[in-house]
Amino acid sequence: MISSDTFQFLLAAKRAEIKVLHQLAANCQLVTFVSELVHQLQRERGMSNVYLASGSELFRAERQAQLVHVTQQEQLLRQALQQHYLHNPEAHNSSRLLSAVSMALLGMDDLAELRQQISQQKISALASTQAFSRLIHAWQTLVSEAADIASDADICRLLVALQHLMQCKELAGQERAWGSIGFAKGSFSVDLIQRLTDLELAQFQAAEQFVSAAPAALAQSWTAQENAQGSQDLAHLRGMLKQFTGHDCTVPAIADIWYQLATDRMDHMQQLQVQLTSLLQQQAQYKLADARQQLDLYKQRVTARQQHNEAQIRSILFDPSMPGLYGDASAIQCRLEQTGYSSLYQLLTDQAAYINRIQAELAEVKAKADEQHLLKRAKIWLMQQQKLTEPAAHKLLQQQAMNQNCTAVDIARQLLQKTRQKAGG
Repeated sequence: MISSDTFQFLLAAKRAEIKVLHQLAANCQLVTFVSELVHQLQRERGMSNVYLASGSELFRAERQAQLVHVTQQEQLLRQALQQHYLHNPEAHNSSRLLSAVSMALLGMDDLAELRQQISQQKISALASTQAFSRLIHAWQTLVSEAADIASDADICRLLVALQHLMQCKELAGQERAWGSIGFAKGSFSVDLIQRLTDLELAQFQAAEQFVSAAPAALAQSWTAQENAQGSQDLAHLRGMLKQFTGHDCTVPAIADIWYQLATDRMDHMQQLQVQLTSLLQQQAQYKLADARQQLDLYKQRVTARQQHNEAQIRSILFDPSMPGLYGDASAIQCRLEQTGYSSLYQLLTDQAAYINRIQAELAEVKAKADEQHLLKRAKIWLMQQQKLTEPAAHKLLQQQAMNQNCTAVDIARQLLQKTRQKAGG
């Protein structure tokens, strides 16, 4: 005789899954707002950069209008944060994500002071760019945290794709900023050209990660845009800048073309981000609706359990497909047959199989994301200890991987393991 508690726990498990999916849907909405706010901050950074470099002559009105757009998006994001994370007693929140939110909001609280310094020309274009970049990085950390705590493989994969796309777009924004600084100075030093070259390489690496994780349609859209005339013109202009090394470059027309081409490319990236965040929310709502539908089905079957012939009901005790005795070969030879098993037991085994499947898929996606985190940590360590740029650290890992006939991930893991051993010993 099967007790009612058995199936009540099954229903409770499905309700718990729905609660997690509900929170995951809230996280997807959060990253949508974050994506838009970052885009507006990047636009403000670019305008502020030109405004400072021109001595308040350029982008005065445009910058003031952009402040309004940033403020509006900030208000929308703060409302969503309060609704989903502060005023929702049933929320299943992550302390890491909420800590990241707190840090990013602290940066937004200090934004007024930065803007005042920009308006009064009391800060350099470089210092302003650095301040905005730190703030943008704080918000991008939220997307990384959301991907880490995602409980669904499909949603996690989309979040990872968004994370790499946002990283690529931010690198493109920094490239635009450094190029504008060079034009403002009227020359491009060897160091500045190297920074621009490093940013170009870093964008390529982030784009590769995005394309590998993104849905096919978005990956194709990215490739098409990178092969479009505007992107080709920007690549040509990159080559021209290298020829300006050590020479004066005071042609306003080229500076305007540089800024516009870089901005157009970033705007296309934003279009991809909008499509990606829309897919995220659609996927989250679909998963949530599907789980609720399964819960209703479970309730119907549990309610009707008395209609089944108890003589046909079996359990894990007599199911040869279930693991048990070590070394038992019968589990391999035998297969579960529908005859003789009640639909309720089948319901339990189906749910268990479903959980195992989504956990396996999620583990596969997160394993790839973990590899990227491992590489990032190793590069940061090399940058700090050996005073390398990120591209140089990445190149060093790849070179060592080739020398040892293994992967860059293997080298990163070995490096971090040795670091921990030295710290502990």
